[in-house]
Amino acid sequence: MQSIAILEDNIALRQTIEEYLELSGNYHVVSSVGSFNQFLDSPSSIRPDFILLDIHLPDALGTDVIVNIKKQRPDANIIIITGDTDNNFLLRAMENGATAYLYKPFNMTDLIKVLDQVNLTGSFLEPEILTKLLGLINEKKRADSTVFQENLTAREDEILLLIKKGLTYKEIAATLKISFHTVNHHLKNVYQKTNVTSKSELIAKYFTIK
Repeated sequence: MQSIAILEDNIALRQTIEEYLELSGNYHVVSSVGSFNQFLDSPSSIRPDFILLDIHLPDALGTDVIVNIKKQRPDANIIIITGDTDNNFLLRAMENGATAYLYKPFNMTDLIKVLDQVNLTGSFLEPEILTKLLGLINEKKRADSTVFQENLTAREDEILLLIKKGLTYKEIAATLKISFHTVNHHLKNVYQKTNVTSKSELIAKYFTIK
């Protein structure tokens, strides 16, 4: 039997979920609270397989505490339950580690379907939510690419292209007919503009955007 924790401030909905899950025979509620702080105060021995997490808790945004929850309960599958259709919440929740997303109002049979699917595959999104998420990810990539390119000078972008081709700093200096120290100077500026701390991190970010 799979264990479940519920973080939902709507008492009526929380009780309905509890009762239905207990009747299902496959899921058992081990914690049911109305705030994030209450969840933090729960015994560390409670290690739920699933956490049903409302976005708008009285003391926290659900999307913002996912990382914190995952640190404490790394094996838990976090399922967002929300009536808020703001796309930013969807994107942030999935980026932070949520495994499923369910819009309110939902039937209890829909909840069981999501739980069962996560059990089988490790994650689950309804087709329309998945389509929306993919669109949001593509929009974010395009926006990141634009910001990345606009922040760099022509020379900095030129140096990045040569790094991408595998040239060493000395080879870049020879190709561009500038000094090795000038190459280093430009790259330090790039590090600051792109908020990275190493060449490998820069290449990873550059390849992703390009």
